[in-house]
Amino acid sequence: MLNFIILMSPKNCPHCGIVSSHFIKWGKTPQKRIRYRYSDYHKTFTNRTGTIRHRTQLNDKQWNDLSRMASLRTCPSGSDIGRFFQKHIYTGQRYLRRLKSFIPPSSTGPPLSGTAEFDESVMQRQWVVGGISRKNGKVKLCIVQNRSAHTLTSLIRHTTHYNTVILTDEWKGYHLIKYERPAHYTVNHSQSFVNPYFSKIHTNRIEGL
Repeated sequence: MLNFIILMSPKNCPHCGIVSSHFIKWGKTPQKRIRYRYSDYHKTFTNRTGTIRHRTQLNDKQWNDLSRMASLRTCPSGSDIGRFFQKHIYTGQRYLRRLKSFIPPSSTGPPLSGTAEFDESVMQRQWVVGGISRKNGKVKLCIVQNRSAHTLTSLIRHTTHYNTVILTDEWKGYHLIKYERPAHYTVNHSQSFVNPYFSKIHTNRIEGL
């Protein structure tokens, strides 16, 4: 069953990925949700920013109900979801598409092992994150809502083994991977496409797909 329960106090900034146990409370939104702000960062956020619930009309209880409905063997249609929550049928269809895009891709084949390269790109106005294993050439391509630290870390957690060596560029969204995987190496694409200290650290294979 899908689980979207989120802590009331965020542990990392969804904009920059900074990990902190103490964020400044910065007023409330029109929906009475608490805003937070990091002391060195001017953007504010709530516990829904960067999650599936961000900028939606459903409250937390309704999202939990929707996740249970989607876990049924006979998942209701988007039109049925819209009528159930007393919304327009197009709204229900949009919620169902959004829910499916957040389902962890671990069920689509075995996780990547050995050394895996990851990169993100825009295709037809949609963010796509790709990973390739150097060990066996297996590839995973996943459509995501954004390339925030929360999204990228969750995706890599569900598509790789714990001991997989992760290779990425230095995009700030990969900042939290070091807390999920013991080996994470990066290359600075603003300077070169191969790490100058170790030539095997690059993401050329996944970028060449």
